[in-house]
Amino acid sequence: MQISMPKSFLCQSIKPAVILIAALWVITMPSLFLEGKEDKPIVTITKAELRDHIYYLGSDFLEGRLPGSEGYAQAANYIASQLKAAGLIPLIKDKEGKETYFQKVDFMTCRIGPSSTLRVKKGQQETVFVFGEQFLPLLHAQAFKDGCFEGEPVFIGYGLEETGEGWNDYDNIDVSGKIVIVMGGTPMKDGKPVLSEEKDNFHKNFMQSASQRLMSAINHRASGLIFIPDQQTAKMWSKLAPARNRPQRRLKSYDQEGKKAFFPVFFLHPDAGAELLKETGFDPVSEKGQVIPMPLEDVRLTFDLDYEIEREYICHNVVGFIPGSDPDLKEEFVVIGAHLDHLGMRNEDAMNGADDNASGCAAILEAAEAAAMSPQGRSLFFVFFTGEEGGGHGSFHFVDNFPFHLKDIRLTINVDMVGRNSKPFPEAVLGVAPDNLKRELSEFIENANTDIAHVHLKTYAHEKDLGGYYGGSDEVMFHMRGIPAILITTGYSHADYHKPSDEPDKINYDKVREASRLIYALAITAANAEKFY
Repeated sequence: MQISMPKSFLCQSIKPAVILIAALWVITMPSLFLEGKEDKPIVTITKAELRDHIYYLGSDFLEGRLPGSEGYAQAANYIASQLKAAGLIPLIKDKEGKETYFQKVDFMTCRIGPSSTLRVKKGQQETVFVFGEQFLPLLHAQAFKDGCFEGEPVFIGYGLEETGEGWNDYDNIDVSGKIVIVMGGTPMKDGKPVLSEEKDNFHKNFMQSASQRLMSAINHRASGLIFIPDQQTAKMWSKLAPARNRPQRRLKSYDQEGKKAFFPVFFLHPDAGAELLKETGFDPVSEKGQVIPMPLEDVRLTFDLDYEIEREYICHNVVGFIPGSDPDLKEEFVVIGAHLDHLGMRNEDAMNGADDNASGCAAILEAAEAAAMSPQGRSLFFVFFTGEEGGGHGSFHFVDNFPFHLKDIRLTINVDMVGRNSKPFPEAVLGVAPDNLKRELSEFIENANTDIAHVHLKTYAHEKDLGGYYGGSDEVMFHMRGIPAILITTGYSHADYHKPSDEPDKINYDKVREASRLIYALAITAANAEKFY
């Protein structure tokens, strides 16, 4: 495979105006290159430029950057102009074969109709559960062809892997290719929690624990997940049911033959769960009986979702490329990504998402500009994903339509929310690695920081409590395909999360600068490392 640069890029790179601007820049900013021992490009990552990016991307003018809106289109154009100015080249081809920064993503907006059902077949007996009353599709649950998804179920208890505390629901049971059924809550023995107080409290909170349970199911190659809430969580059912009937975004490609679907996740009401789990001896309504993971013999589940399509539209990922400089490594890739979208308007309030995720976009923009100053061994993709909110659609589409071979992606660095403090780690940038490469990638993150970034805030990578952060953003789409992926964040816990009050004036710009420098260090280290996992 040969990576060729567009002729237009070669022509643009020698324009006299560009040469003049570059010369003036070097003359007026000699200290960046002549003073100190810091990596030369890294000091171009400044608070002032990060602030400019975030104040624009997080402005009322863009109306919350909802995919398919004019505000999102303006944000995408801004990103493309910044990538071009930084010297990154377009590599995605449009319908006419011309290189562009915009990767088209086809969406549809649809409802799940009331005739949707879950059929449970046990031998010759069949039970039908009703959408809204007894089951609800959750995140990504529309991601399968023609609205039909089926498989054999395995009850996996609480779906927890806390091996350090002597608990692993996946021990000695094969869930590969099966639909995993997971109970909410936490394990008890003789009326007392089995796990430590800290872990027990963490897993009792569904929102905290959900991504960790999801990642365990994915890591064990399950085909889908059914979550039966504990009684406390089940009280939310009356609020959840109407919400899931609202129009939802869906990739049109899910309905194409041969296209891979994302991991379906469903809620099953405890009443229906009691019927399904009758043979296991555990009753999720009374929460009585022993929770023992086991296959459900001779049982087949079939979800039939009736889609009511309301609208079809086009949105875009924004993609910039830096070709590698090493003849042997340039056909291998490092992907650095952040989601560009947010939640649009709520009533008359713009959901500006300054931290979520204008901060991440600004951080990788500045890292891209620094990386372009001195191309490294492997080639770098900088990608601004659409549709992360509510489904990770843009990153799923990018992975599904990667312009080269997925096996040649050596590492993905995903960046989501790097502008505020998190309660557990107030003065930190978090580098979160997946469990299967926890030791190797955590060391890689810390070494890149020590050698190049010198981030002044503490960089957490080895902390055992970071597991709950992983899997809640675009990194999961790469991880599912077997691509090593890390998450850079400062946490999701501040009071303005998903509120109109997530504004640029609340951003910690020192922290964003440190995160951006760490991202740059990770990118160029991965681009040159002989082996890093």
